[in-house]
Amino acid sequence: MTISVEKLVLDNTFVLADVQFLDRQSIDPLGRVFSFCGEFYRAINDGYVQHVLEMFSSGLIGHLQDANLIPITVVTDFRLPGYGLILKHETISPEIYPSEWTFSMLYQAALCVLEAAKIAAIYGYNMKDCHTQNILFKGCIPVYVDLGSFYKSEPGAVGWAPQESFLEAYIYPLTLMSKGNYWIGNLCLTTLYPLDRLKYTLIRFPLATLIPHTLISKYALLVGNFRKISQLSFSRLSAIKNPKLRTFISVFKPIVNWMSRSILNCLEINFRKLKRISAPKVISQWSTYYDSAEIASERFSHLIDSINLRCPDALSLVDIAGNQGSLINLLILKTKLKSYICLDIDDGAIERGFNSARLTLNAKKISFACFDFMSPMGYLSDKSPYVRYAADITVCMALTHHLLLTQGFSAEQVVERVGAVCKKYLFVEFMPLGLVGQNNLVPDPGLPSNYTLETFTAALERNFKIIEIIEEEANRTLIFAIRK
Repeated sequence: MTISVEKLVLDNTFVLADVQFLDRQSIDPLGRVFSFCGEFYRAINDGYVQHVLEMFSSGLIGHLQDANLIPITVVTDFRLPGYGLILKHETISPEIYPSEWTFSMLYQAALCVLEAAKIAAIYGYNMKDCHTQNILFKGCIPVYVDLGSFYKSEPGAVGWAPQESFLEAYIYPLTLMSKGNYWIGNLCLTTLYPLDRLKYTLIRFPLATLIPHTLISKYALLVGNFRKISQLSFSRLSAIKNPKLRTFISVFKPIVNWMSRSILNCLEINFRKLKRISAPKVISQWSTYYDSAEIASERFSHLIDSINLRCPDALSLVDIAGNQGSLINLLILKTKLKSYICLDIDDGAIERGFNSARLTLNAKKISFACFDFMSPMGYLSDKSPYVRYAADITVCMALTHHLLLTQGFSAEQVVERVGAVCKKYLFVEFMPLGLVGQNNLVPDPGLPSNYTLETFTAALERNFKIIEIIEEEANRTLIFAIRK
């Protein structure tokens, strides 16, 4: 039985000790996001209440929501001590970090930023920043989640404020991926420190290393300062205490303004830059694994029947090493779960799956994430992927033999990692013959003595109750278990 938040909150007032603030890094002057009973809210500081209400009354928030560019957000009657207004946000889960994106996920995120900025500009708003941490994926659909980024443009200001940020967070990494430096471009998504103009120039154009770094640095600084000058209103010049700096800006601002463009023109140029970036051909060992495989074979009939008959209360499913999501596409047709997550370490496979799924009616149902499931990377402040991707049902097909025999993990380690994302029901395959092909009925002669079904199930039974073991084929054994 679900109890509404309204019944849990006395007199419509949250208690500070009962809420969990979700600030991963810096504090937003607009306010703070917090969770309560699995739902997400934004507490607005007193000084920004009028600003936020104007974003709603102007039609900006409604327009962005109608375009599926931000989460559904409403003004509530709730209160929280120390804050002037409480907004309620649509829950978006799982939270896929930029370090787990592929090229196309970053590309679609960039389009989302530009589309949101374009609508904001129509209503007279600019943006403070646009980094990748401000994007979440609702399935395969990117949404911009930082309302604190939007601010009212001052009269006379020109240019799009986060232009440099956009180049650093999106254009530079995408260009590197497209031009053959896929690994370096992808690496940019794993760090909170942007790839600035100097670093990008030296990576993208190796001959630039022959130019003194000080010259390139001064060029980058000059470009950045000119952009800042173009965005500075003349009405704010009096606030500058340094008279020489004030005179310099007064002289150069008209020149910079003449060279600068309106926000919409800047955004149009960025749209064209994105369009010129072609997707790289990421062909990996397993990216085409399911291209010729018969995904709807009898191999999955037991899995589908068990999900439908034995998991009546399940709402979500995660497929570990799900490749391009072909099994999930079958499960969407054959089961009635609300959400599906496809995890894989293979960039090429996730890229193909994401691009296929985002164009379907199920785009909001299936999420993709690319990372090393057994040894994930991240910052100490990050929420563990085992928490973010935990689901009612966990599926792990044709993987354990690779982890045990090729990568050298123990049965206990494999079960621990797989079990970490399993809230209740687990379906895992074990290959008793090892790494041999499915038509080979002779076990791999090099199998270690502890590579047995008994050893694997013993490790499993520490935290799970095994319900059924099904020998699907000579080298495929499906184990169905429920968390104790």
